[in-house]
Amino acid sequence: MSFDAARDEWLSHGFVTLPGYLPAADLAPALGELDTMFPSADGFQDGTDPRRDRYLGDEFAGIRGFPFESLELSLLAVGDRLVRLARELLGEEICGSPRPRRGRSSPERPTTTRSCTATT
Repeated sequence: MSFDAARDEWLSHGFVTLPGYLPAADLAPALGELDTMFPSADGFQDGTDPRRDRYLGDEFAGIRGFPFESLELSLLAVGDRLVRLARELLGEEICGSPRPRRGRSSPERPTTTRSCTATT
């Protein structure tokens, strides 16, 4: 799927599915560390992994802060392919671009600017 088609899907539906967008070789290191952060399917289903409770009762409770405990998952999240995709879908530069606050912008509630910290 082209970026234009992906952006159209994103804008129309609020999501886009891109099977195979990330190569298996890019995913492999992160997949190897999933069990350090999340219960296995079996542990979740049979209740033997206490981490499952985090995902029950509140749809936001399972959201993790960034950076993640897993280095490989953190690197995947900020990898070139995903950053490029985010820029294409948003149609703008991410860092230093306008970010409206919730509700209408006004002199009392101005639009803020996204900031990013570059590291060397």
